[in-house]
Amino acid sequence: MAKINVPMTPKIQGMAQRIRDFANSIQSDHDDMLVAKETVNTFNAGMTVTRLDVCAKVAELSAAEKWLPREIEEACTAAKKLTNRPAEDATNRTVGVFCSQLHAVAHPKVRNQFPTILAACREAWADETMADSDAPKPVHKFKGREYTLIMSACVAVKNDELVVVDADSIVQWAIENDPDFDPDKVEKRLRAVAAQLQEIANDFGDDQIADACTYLSTISADDLLKSLTKKRAAEKAAEAKRMGAHKLTSVAVTPVAPVTLPEPEVSAPESQESPESTISGVYDPLADTLNDAGVQLAIAA
Repeated sequence: MAKINVPMTPKIQGMAQRIRDFANSIQSDHDDMLVAKETVNTFNAGMTVTRLDVCAKVAELSAAEKWLPREIEEACTAAKKLTNRPAEDATNRTVGVFCSQLHAVAHPKVRNQFPTILAACREAWADETMADSDAPKPVHKFKGREYTLIMSACVAVKNDELVVVDADSIVQWAIENDPDFDPDKVEKRLRAVAAQLQEIANDFGDDQIADACTYLSTISADDLLKSLTKKRAAEKAAEAKRMGAHKLTSVAVTPVAPVTLPEPEVSAPESQESPESTISGVYDPLADTLNDAGVQLAIAA
């Protein structure tokens, strides 16, 4: 049905204007909120730069003074308490968390590798940031912030869970730790799904849905890990089989028999005429040259 536009009456116009005037009351506050949000983003970006600068300095200091792992752990724990601010102070909590993060940065397994880790993470993050919107972005999916990615990489290197060579190392690490395949996270998702299904089962009195809830509630992270390991092993075996079927075989090369040229004929002395080098008793230098090369001339009489 076509929509019929009815001209507004003076009354409706007046009502609309008053409604708009009332609604405009939040306009100024919203503008201020957007400005404040942009300011927060600016400060957050600046704080990230400062954090990474501090990380580099601590890594260098730890390497220069050869800090030991136990010393680093104790020092970072003590540093969290070196403040006059109350424990519940938000800034104090943030600084305390940063002190804990510096533990990984200063560790002997990380400190000399920190420049490489930093460069690799930044490159991997930037590559996905500049990629098309529909392109796969495993690094962004793995960690929501660049700074979090860098700190997580430092912890992984410290725990011998990651070896960083370049940006590809970070991308592969992110793929292997895809949140969709994290057994602990998937277990929590299953519990949430089971709870939602249980409400449906209760509302409709459906025993089959209730049984499904019971089954989902029994699946643990260990069960998921075993299933995932089995699945990946099967995929790896299938890939190995596929590659074996397409493996290049050596190509047999048929040896080529050497070409034996005929021995050149010895030309008769110039004082003697050769039938092969004369035509009607006249010396032919071209024919003699061809004879020297072993080529026989057929001369019609």
